[in-house]
Amino acid sequence: MNLGLLICDHARKELKHPDGSYPEMFRRLLPDFDLTDYYVCDGIFPGSPDACEANLLMMCQDQVVELPPDTTLLARSPLCPNAMIRVGKNMLGIQGHPEFSVDFEHKLILANARYLEPDQVAVGIKSLEQPVHSLEVGGWMKGFLRST
Repeated sequence: MNLGLLICDHARKELKHPDGSYPEMFRRLLPDFDLTDYYVCDGIFPGSPDACEANLLMMCQDQVVELPPDTTLLARSPLCPNAMIRVGKNMLGIQGHPEFSVDFEHKLILANARYLEPDQVAVGIKSLEQPVHSLEVGGWMKGFLRST
């Protein structure tokens, strides 16, 4: 299955991403799929809406605060009430980043510390001690993509 990866920003240069670029991270998360990269943040879009069988929209610094019609809430957390949603039968929204490693998340927290309250930084770093579920989330994504 060919997926269009719609990339809406670039990894910050100062972070020197240990896992490579965003497309490389998604290729590791979804190795059974053929990904075509579209840097929409640079004006590079698919030639048509059906250029790929499905599209993955990769965004940062966004949050679903109001659920659209025909939405099923699949997961929530204390800090993210709409962590995973399904809209109708054709859209899956995951608020987290299963493609990110713990090391990259740690670097992101530190790089963004100036925008956060000190307790948010401490809570974020402490949360990195929790088990990582990237493989499970990747499996959910695969199942969803194959069912649409």
